[in-house]
Amino acid sequence: MKRIIAAAAAALLLLCGCSVGPREGADILVSEDITPELPAVTAEEPVEEPEPPTVTDEEVTLPVEDTVAPPFEPEETESAEPADEPDIPAQTEAPAEPEPEPPEFDFDDYDILYFDSAETLYSTISLNVREGPSVDYKSIGAIAKEQAVDAVGFVDETGWYLIEYRDGYGFVSGYYMTDEDPNPPENPSTDLPEMSGTLFTPSEPSEEDLKAKIISDFAAKEGVSPDSVVLAKYYGSFDAGEVVFLYSTELGYTQDMKYFSVAGYDFELSSGGYSIDLHTSDGSFVSISIAYDAGLLTDSDIAEIYAQSGGAGNRGSTEEQRR
Repeated sequence: MKRIIAAAAAALLLLCGCSVGPREGADILVSEDITPELPAVTAEEPVEEPEPPTVTDEEVTLPVEDTVAPPFEPEETESAEPADEPDIPAQTEAPAEPEPEPPEFDFDDYDILYFDSAETLYSTISLNVREGPSVDYKSIGAIAKEQAVDAVGFVDETGWYLIEYRDGYGFVSGYYMTDEDPNPPENPSTDLPEMSGTLFTPSEPSEEDLKAKIISDFAAKEGVSPDSVVLAKYYGSFDAGEVVFLYSTELGYTQDMKYFSVAGYDFELSSGGYSIDLHTSDGSFVSISIAYDAGLLTDSDIAEIYAQSGGAGNRGSTEEQRR
């Protein structure tokens, strides 16, 4: 577009120049071609330019108000209505049934066993005293834990005691009463009645009882029947226990001779593996040689045992006893 306007302006100037005559004395140069060379104009798509805003001669002024604009106030929006909640029926408590009135007590309603004299009883807990012998009767008071009361009767049907209470009587449960004083005196009286006669002393067990116990203990120790135990020799009772020679037929007793020496005394037994043992009070069996070394048997004890075994108390070697 600009190029077109420029070409048009140049053409207009040329036309104006041709209409004015030459000045006097001036050389006129005639050109064969007075058409100016214009650049080639290529066809272009027209470009639409924005139209300038229209300006009027009068100045437009806007009125200015003297008042200040009120502050911004947010628009009130309607809040969402809460969802309808289901109606919950109000819970009403069922009217409590009136408690039945306690029955009136009549002594003729129960068979009461009256004591010849009052018995002192003690309460194991804090306990109600009632008008009648059960919890159905109203309470007329209470007694404290470990309090002593005088019982004058007992109702076997309910297990309640009739006691003296205040200026009259009342009933307490026998389950919580005892005749044992919870607070016995710390220093009981030392005045004891004089006793006549002799004090009882337990009798010593007989020899037969001792032998029966020895057989029973030996059977338990060896795990055999008491009927199989043979008490071949009973040497007597000593301070540490009884000295015996015994065996069981269930354990393969033989007639083989056995020799051993204790405290210088030589013993010989046809025991087949057994020995002369000391039977202690706890049911154990210890050979007399071990018992002597442990101090359970003395020299005199061994001498007596040897005498009863046929040696008559003589000391000697095993070879001499054999000869």
